[in-house]
Amino acid sequence: EYGGFSLIFASMSGLLKYIWGTSNTEKNQNEEQPQEQIQEQLQNGVAPDEEMKLPPKPTNTWGETLWNIMAGKLGIDVITAGLAVPLWIYEPTTILQRSCETLAFASLLNQASQQKDSIDRLAYVAAFAVSGVSGTERYHASFNPALGETFEYIDKNAKFKFISEKVSHHPPIFANYAESEHFQFFQNSRPQTKFLGNALDVNTHGSSHLVFSKTRDYFYFKNPASRVQNVLLGTKWIEHFGDLDIKNTMTGDTCLIPFIKSGWTNIGYGAVYDISGYVKNKDGKECIKLYGKWNQFLTAKWLVDSQDHKIDDEVVLWTCPENHYLGGEYNFTRFAATLNDMEENYKKVLPPTDSRLRPDRICLEKEEFDKAFSYKNIIENKQRKDREDRKANGEEWSPAWFKSISDSRESDGSLWVYNKKYWEKQNEFIHSGCKPEQLKEFVPELSLKSACNFLQYETI
Repeated sequence: EYGGFSLIFASMSGLLKYIWGTSNTEKNQNEEQPQEQIQEQLQNGVAPDEEMKLPPKPTNTWGETLWNIMAGKLGIDVITAGLAVPLWIYEPTTILQRSCETLAFASLLNQASQQKDSIDRLAYVAAFAVSGVSGTERYHASFNPALGETFEYIDKNAKFKFISEKVSHHPPIFANYAESEHFQFFQNSRPQTKFLGNALDVNTHGSSHLVFSKTRDYFYFKNPASRVQNVLLGTKWIEHFGDLDIKNTMTGDTCLIPFIKSGWTNIGYGAVYDISGYVKNKDGKECIKLYGKWNQFLTAKWLVDSQDHKIDDEVVLWTCPENHYLGGEYNFTRFAATLNDMEENYKKVLPPTDSRLRPDRICLEKEEFDKAFSYKNIIENKQRKDREDRKANGEEWSPAWFKSISDSRESDGSLWVYNKKYWEKQNEFIHSGCKPEQLKEFVPELSLKSACNFLQYETI
């Protein structure tokens, strides 16, 4: 996540789908399904018949199911292990949508960009980075996007727009871009995991990049790793550990906030929420002390005078609202609850690759579990067939909305950046009247013929 905290957990939630695998009963039922019929219908773009056998929600517990799947797999990367997953552990979002939750408190970036002093701007950027953690304490998995799948979001309050795309499937890489009048924000994520028995470690091996339009400040940061505790037994909880290390490459100012891993003395009591750190100027002098709890608030205390603050001034930069989580089956945050909003007029302007249009996600949202399971299988089978066809034809996958550039700071030496085509092409499509025959002028042909075109699947 690029290193956004929400994308860290989004990746973790998505990868938990690889752990929360099918029970033995489900596997037997899967083997009995008429696969030839599925393939035939898939080629015709038709979902499997309703009367086909579909696995019911298992009656065993999460821990029992996990134990059946993960016994003897200590140390594996569950993303690349290819383990199966039952539908009942999902929430009706995708990893791309979860990555957008990094921007739930994007108003902090608008505030940051308006500060007169560079150290003040960095303090607000740190508050934004910390705020991204506050939505991670929920534990249903998100759908793993199809290659080429996208998600757009327009926030009328913070006044930003966001686009995300899965640019690589093996290895999984996600690219995000957001912009407003005041900032441009982009991220990459290349998540890796390690199963530890009753815990799961996640490291996104990604980075976040932030540019302010007015000052041209360029902030670069990577976020701490994450761990979900008690994935097999006990009450699940999440912790983040490592350094939140932010650098303003234009001014030389830095900010370091360590996140502390729970130790043996407190491991039974949950995460260490307390955090503290400093904003330093280019000479390494501590200018602002930051402290708080990553799930509640971040406060700044000025140790030197700045253009707008005096020594010993204290300001609460960010506070998580008391009603942040809505409860219910999925315990969405208020921001997350808006990610699937899709009025009929808005639906007309979305590309068919948007996560909102995934039929398995839609059916899960409606609690139509059998249909959701059927659609999920169809999409995954289509994606495998696409990969085989591209290999046979000597074709390479080309992302629609992001391009790769060299960046030595990234783990693989490359950074996926926005190619400045998505919103421009969409505007042209809107001006054409959103006519279906004009869709190919908006979305590349490669995407339209691939599994990520969610309008090709007929209604079950």
